[in-house]
This record gives sequence, C-alpha cells and structure tokens, in this order.
Amino acid sequence: MTTMQNDFFESLTNDALEAENAPHLDMSLDLIAVVNQCIRNSPLSRDQIIDRINLCLRDSTLTVSKIAFNKWLSASQANAIPGWALPAICWAVQSDAPFKALLQPIGRKVVDMRGDYMRELTEKRLAASEQLKESKALEKQMQRMIEGKY
Repeated sequence: MTTMQNDFFESLTNDALEAENAPHLDMSLDLIAVVNQCIRNSPLSRDQIIDRINLCLRDSTLTVSKIAFNKWLSASQANAIPGWALPAICWAVQSDAPFKALLQPIGRKVVDMRGDYMRELTEKRLAASEQLKESKALEKQMQRMIEGKY
C-alpha cells in the first residue's frame, strides 16, 4: 500500500474529537454567513423569521428582538448567536445548515430520523437478500437430494 493510501485509511479511523491538536473552531463568522444565507434562501421576510423564532421560544422567558437578531448576524458586532437561539433559528429558516456548519470541523454530520430509517431499511434489505440467497442454495441442495445426485 502506498503512503497516500495509508494516510487516507488512517484519516478514516482518526476521530477529530480524540485528536491531540485542536481543530480551528472559531465558527462565529462562518455561522453568521450560513444563517444569513439561510435567510436569503427563505421565502419568509426577516420579520416573519423573527416571529417564528419567538414562536419556538413561547414557553420560555426568552424572546428575540429585531435589534438583537440583526446584531447577532452582523460580522462587525461583538455579539454572537447564542446557543439557546440556534435551534429556533434553524426551525424558523427551515434549514439545519447552521448545525451542519458547526459540526463540520469536528467531522460530524447532522442526521435526522430519515437517515436512521434509510439505514435501517438498507440493513433489512441486505439481510433479506442474504436470506434469499441461503434459501435458494438450500432449495438446490434439496433438489439434488431428491434427484439422488447428492
């Protein structure tokens, strides 16, 4: 195996969470860019998005004002998007892209229930296919026995 192949296979087994050297994780500007892109892609107005964020927070004492929201999304401001607001923002803009951006540097991905179901379905189909092969092999063996060829 070449050194390049070894490096590739080694990188597949290395977990970024267990690495000795910390990855670059200052994601504040990246997160702002991703959320702003989600807002641009959304058919909703900024005011509608803020209303949806506050709808998510209706059972708490937290609310998001337009001023606060704009400060969070301005690269020139010292304010960062608070963690408590991020799930509500994702729901409001109908995208998990902000979480994907945050997880990317540590080698993780957002997987929803559809991904879990797809994996389970694939595993079941593979198992069924294997059982079908085994069943056909047994049928052939039984046929040989009946014909006296075994």
